[in-house]
Amino acid sequence: MTKTDWPIKFRRAKTSNTLDIMLDAALRKIESIADKCEAIKGHELRQDELELGRHCKRLFK
Repeated sequence: MTKTDWPIKFRRAKTSNTLDIMLDAALRKIESIADKCEAIKGHELRQDELELGRHCKRLFK
């Protein structure tokens, strides 16, 4: 995966817990240190988005 693919993949996570699980699974599969770094950067970007409420579905009643 390229570095632009990781944030897109991690946008499937709607909570921090799910995001952490996705990162752990990805890191177990990745062998290259550079690829692990890119995955961690994507995780951090998505974590920031979750804190700001970006790319999250919201239901209004």
